[in-house]
Amino acid sequence: MILAFLSLPLSWRREALGAQSVEALRSTALRARTFMRAHGQQRYRRRIAENLGTWSWLLFGAYMLSWTPAGLLAFLLFNALVSVLQDGLRLLLYPKLLSASHRREERALEALTVVSAVHAGSHERPARRLNPGTWMSVASAIGATLIALPMVHFAAQWQDWGNPLQNTLLPFFMLVSGVGRAMAIGYEHFKVKRNLPGVDVVFVRSDDALDILVLAAVLSLLALPLGAWGAWLPVAGILAARMGYWAHRLWWTQRAARQVKPVLARLSGGQALAHPVAHEGEGDMDDEDYAEASR
Repeated sequence: MILAFLSLPLSWRREALGAQSVEALRSTALRARTFMRAHGQQRYRRRIAENLGTWSWLLFGAYMLSWTPAGLLAFLLFNALVSVLQDGLRLLLYPKLLSASHRREERALEALTVVSAVHAGSHERPARRLNPGTWMSVASAIGATLIALPMVHFAAQWQDWGNPLQNTLLPFFMLVSGVGRAMAIGYEHFKVKRNLPGVDVVFVRSDDALDILVLAAVLSLLALPLGAWGAWLPVAGILAARMGYWAHRLWWTQRAARQVKPVLARLSGGQALAHPVAHEGEGDMDDEDYAEASR
């Protein structure tokens, strides 16, 4: 989400929707819809479910185990750091697969953006978003860790939020969470190696970790006037922002996927700008690389 905000200045710009881009939808729109329904929307639903699970878990800790807001924030930050460590391991195990998976998602989102513009009858589309790539996402999360954690620590010391590890069973549940995440990435690696090339799609989680770290740092400083209970602001702000982002992404892709069929019907009916139709394999050169990366 934070990296996506870097593209906000570009979102106000518009690019002309040329005939070539429109006609290329004949070969890219269906692939984009298939990819998003099979992998993209599944990813977004998983993120929403994880956020709901985190809300439930933290509420349980707050009301049943009397965890303080500082303890809840520490739990979120711990899981963000684990996500960065997991991505570092993913980059060592299958860097090509990670890169190819994100390229496929980027191409699918690009095609659905054009579909949405054509469906709306517009001759323009939003400017292309910045694509930081997998390595940049992980590097940004590592950099945010070095900056955000001292800022959160300063806010905690300034307002006397207390030692988060003194919360009942919090260190134990941190350990359980870390072990569970380690087992999850072990299963992911086993599944990737077992399945046929091109079947699995793997995404980094450092973009989520970056959101948590940056929001924790900014909201912790904003919470300084709130006193000892100020840690509630970053906790609630992080979960609400992440939930809103993934819910919007899921809604937008579902809407754009539903627009693919009527847009292709319009193209077949000759209602779009005339231009030679792109070849069936055009714009899909990375699929072979993707299959090779999965080996």
